[in-house]
Amino acid sequence: MVQVREIAISNSLILHVKSFRVDMSQDEEDDHVPAKAECEARINAFVEVTNTNEALAQMMLQENEWNLDLAVADYFKDEQASTSAREPHRPRSGIPAEIQDQVTTKAPEKLSLVSWNIDGLDEKNLKARCRAIIQQIEHHALDIVCLQEVIPTTLAYLKDKLPHYLILSDHDKEADYFTAILLRRFTVYLDDFKTIPFLESRMGRDLMMANCHIGQAKLCIMTTHLESTREFAQERINQLSRCFREVQAVCQKDPSRTVILGGDLNLRDPELEQLGGLPPGLEDLWIQTGSRDACRYTWDLTRNNNLQIAGGRTKPRCRFDRLYIQDSAPRRLTAEYFGLFGIERVPGCQRFPSDHWGIMSVFKVKSNE
Repeated sequence: MVQVREIAISNSLILHVKSFRVDMSQDEEDDHVPAKAECEARINAFVEVTNTNEALAQMMLQENEWNLDLAVADYFKDEQASTSAREPHRPRSGIPAEIQDQVTTKAPEKLSLVSWNIDGLDEKNLKARCRAIIQQIEHHALDIVCLQEVIPTTLAYLKDKLPHYLILSDHDKEADYFTAILLRRFTVYLDDFKTIPFLESRMGRDLMMANCHIGQAKLCIMTTHLESTREFAQERINQLSRCFREVQAVCQKDPSRTVILGGDLNLRDPELEQLGGLPPGLEDLWIQTGSRDACRYTWDLTRNNNLQIAGGRTKPRCRFDRLYIQDSAPRRLTAEYFGLFGIERVPGCQRFPSDHWGIMSVFKVKSNE
């Protein structure tokens, strides 16, 4: 049986940059010096995060009694202070040049999120389409991106071209396709994430959950790609029910955390009705923002010709992709916009980035005051 896998990340500001945590639970001596192996592990972790060297790592760790979180935080605090005093625009070590001016602990006033099935299974014009997807992510400076139908090739390309995003995917290279969550570094900070497999799925589907925060606003981002086609409607309903239970569990455990659930749900409205509709408190962002007809259909063969149905006389239009939100108490996010994403053709091939439109929502973020 496949087990739920969970990766925990330190709550420190800096350690959110990398999705690992060095074990700090070993008993330490009175002089705060851990065992040799643990010292080496912390030195290596410091070097990895700060992009410096072992000598500096050892010095900073010794000054902070071998506390890795404090050592890394002190390094970046000192680096930022010396940078401001000498050369305000000199690159900071370990921080991508294109986002140096965005490094801050202050929460942004707006938060943008996109969910998108990027159709990695379609090999036609795959690299050009993937390049267009990356350009769209960068152009809009998206804060959170939930992707479905990612394949190993596109995952590697995303990681190579988007170094200023922390890319989460709990799948190995043998998987045919899977989901991923992208968090913009130094804006959205990861606390932990896990993947819950749907054990009865015939298509290897699962639910991915990432707990994170922006300033004082705590979030749980969930993305999934539910079972496809009418034939597997009951399994899809079961999977959606599990997603709703996970949303409720998060809210019961921590009412101060906002939950956003989104993805390619392959959902038909009668299937949602069969579940009794949305659980109390969970809202459909398309409906919440006015149910605009222009962004109703996310899989629309009347506008998107990437997929050609052989012998098909009709061109279906479906609202397969959806975004739901369960507000925190008190409310931290207020939706101000909902619309389609990726609706322009890729230059040079006259196809769209995917056969699905992405769905984008922009939120106003309430500060701690």
